Amino acid sequence: MKVMQVFMRNSLRNFNYILYSELNNKAIFVDPLDIDKTMPIAIAKGLEPAYLLNTHGHGDHTKDNKKFLESTNASHLQLDDGEEYQLSQRESIKAIHTPGHTKDGFCFVLMTDGKAHSVISGDTLFNAGVGNCKNGGDVETLYKTITEKISKFPDNLLVYPGHDYLLNNLEFAKTVEEDNEKINELIDIRKSQSMDDEFMVTSMKIEREINPFLRLEKLKTKTHHKDEKELFFELRSKRDQW
Repeated sequence: MKVMQVFMRNSLRNFNYILYSELNNKAIFVDPLDIDKTMPIAIAKGLEPAYLLNTHGHGDHTKDNKKFLESTNASHLQLDDGEEYQLSQRESIKAIHTPGHTKDGFCFVLMTDGKAHSVISGDTLFNAGVGNCKNGGDVETLYKTITEKISKFPDNLLVYPGHDYLLNNLEFAKTVEEDNEKINELIDIRKSQSMDDEFMVTSMKIEREINPFLRLEKLKTKTHHKDEKELFFELRSKRDQW
């Protein structure tokens, strides 16, 4: 299964995704904000827009749901926690309920031949950060999601989030952990790129090196916190105000 990442060039820096089978050319449109931008890309590649999938219900992730469904013969996939959908004989998607940013949040793990290789993480997990809890979310629920589900993802998973917040998140992470060489390295790389035309795809292995919300055990020692949950709450609050 292939992932096409389409940057929306809007103030929220949304990504839309077109997931497609290499075997049958069927495509899944994820979180369609503007299908006038994504549909021509799919058509030019000879893909069949067959399915709609949403990571959560916020308007910038569902805006063109109706337009997409009415203009195609696509089905709206609504998967339960742990449910797998078979896109082809070799390609499947597994839904993981990941509440916190919203109650209805989901991540979708992409698999080929039963092996997970990527995750569409919506606004739950960002590159070098996690989602906020300002609009229908709950920070305690998010803490459980990150520590009990997201942190268990294997190192090889490539992370495809709902927005490009990488540079801001890295610069915040640097305020938490100034001596982290990997953070400084990625800041330099990101600053050397075109902010609207080049994007860095991280893996869970890299996230464990740079993402403060996945480094609670290490940061707890550095910051002399006794409780990882308390530290998570503090980091989320500081990021909200940063």
